[in-house]
Amino acid sequence: MKIYYDFKDNNVGTEIEDLVLPLKTQPKWYKTLPAFLFGFKNAASLIKAGWDDIFSDDQAGANSGFTTIKHCPGFTGLFKHSLVTKFPAETFLETNTDGQFRATTSTKSMTILHHPEEQFGPGLGKDWIVIKFNLNIGIKASQDCTVTSIDPVIWNNQPYKPCPGIVELKKNKLFSLNQIVLFPKINAKYIFKPDDIMMAYAFSKAPTEFIKSDFTHDYNRLYNHSRGKLTNNWKRN
Repeated sequence: MKIYYDFKDNNVGTEIEDLVLPLKTQPKWYKTLPAFLFGFKNAASLIKAGWDDIFSDDQAGANSGFTTIKHCPGFTGLFKHSLVTKFPAETFLETNTDGQFRATTSTKSMTILHHPEEQFGPGLGKDWIVIKFNLNIGIKASQDCTVTSIDPVIWNNQPYKPCPGIVELKKNKLFSLNQIVLFPKINAKYIFKPDDIMMAYAFSKAPTEFIKSDFTHDYNRLYNHSRGKLTNNWKRN
């Protein structure tokens, strides 16, 4: 499946390398992990060296196998099906126990927005500050698929949780890479460095190419339509 992309604003100097990893990029720790236990190159040499251990009583009749997670379909499938986003520049963010936050970043390739508690209700709003990292990029898929937001911990552990969700993405339907994340309601200060992994998206069909396109018409329809704005006068007593 091909993934097409375009920048929401082409005048801010965004480069694709600033926002996403190349497809199928594996973290360094995973790349250097041997495929078999204890550094053996194949299962045969491992079994030969540890033949007596196979029959030892302390195995309890249940050997966990001779391979590392290099053979685990959960990991191989993750790298095959994922699109991974990054922080495009140094970003500072501070939260407090009242659910308020402040943030600043040196780039125009990302805006930082807030979803107030009224939008999420007490289920999320009770314990979490809901923040949106709005990247200057949108994508389209060449086929119908689903896309799921997942924790980036495999690449980079972060102090927030990605808000879980599954989107049914229709062929050639614009999808903005707006990462909704949950910060705990605590007094804390955070610094995110350029190229820190922000979040990952898993597609039901494996992306094979990442291709620059032109979504000008889509963005014009999305952002140039007039929208009514609510004021405090709309709030119910």
